[in-house]
Amino acid sequence: MFSALNVTDGTAISSIYRKHRSVEFKKFLVKIDKTVPDHLDVLVVCDNYSTHKHPIVKDGLAKRPRFYMHFTPTYSSWINQVEHLFAEVTRELLQRTDRRSVQALEKDVRQ
Repeated sequence: MFSALNVTDGTAISSIYRKHRSVEFKKFLVKIDKTVPDHLDVLVVCDNYSTHKHPIVKDGLAKRPRFYMHFTPTYSSWINQVEHLFAEVTRELLQRTDRRSVQALEKDVRQ
């Protein structure tokens, strides 16, 4: 799951992918670009996972100059609102529940 949080109003843009590769991350950035009004800049805070720095992502970002990437220091511990969102999803949807398929889980997470 990738998630972007508007810290001003608490709304989130999220996407669920079965893999966490640069291709999926680039798709997520395109979704953000389509969702956020054109007149606003987009500040993206990521960890230092190589997926976020792959050439396919860098090439996509070069076409989107309103995106500003910020990376947390390697091995740093950081707590932010998106991590709280992931913790809530884990608590409410993943712990002590039973689903018959991955598709059922994905449907519940999207809802």
